[in-house]
Amino acid sequence: MLDLLRDAPGLQLEPIDASSKRGFRGHHPHRSGAWLRRALISLSCQARLAWRRASISRLQTIYNGWWTVGFALPAAFIANLGLAAASRHDRIAFWLALTAAALVAVNLAIFFYWTQPANAATANWTVRPENWQTLRRQWEFSHAVNAAVVFIAFCAATAASLRANGVAPLEIL
Repeated sequence: MLDLLRDAPGLQLEPIDASSKRGFRGHHPHRSGAWLRRALISLSCQARLAWRRASISRLQTIYNGWWTVGFALPAAFIANLGLAAASRHDRIAFWLALTAAALVAVNLAIFFYWTQPANAATANWTVRPENWQTLRRQWEFSHAVNAAVVFIAFCAATAASLRANGVAPLEIL
């Protein structure tokens, strides 16, 4: 993937260090959780982590205004709680909706614990502190994990909605 991005017009890429192809330094690949971390980074973050400061500053501007999307998360949390209350007669639908609500809460917790501090330390990536590469890794990893969390929440909410409306999720396949 890095080779494809290296040829993209207008992007100047260079590896962070010699071990960047291996993922995070100092993590043994067989330790608990290391394989997941490496898989997530390899899927989307690894190539972006290798971009130079100038490239990151330019690319970061595509995120301007995306903070407004975050207002939908509390609404999703409330909607999933409402779905759980409405489907309390169906135990499976109830727990699926409650799981979706819990995952939305986890998404918000990840954002406020890892993503927002990186945004604040870099003034939304307009300032480059000494540890900007560490902050970038933290930011990328938190977004990758949150993407998985939101996807699972969406699947749980969809399955709960289908069950609450009398459709077994596997019947639609």
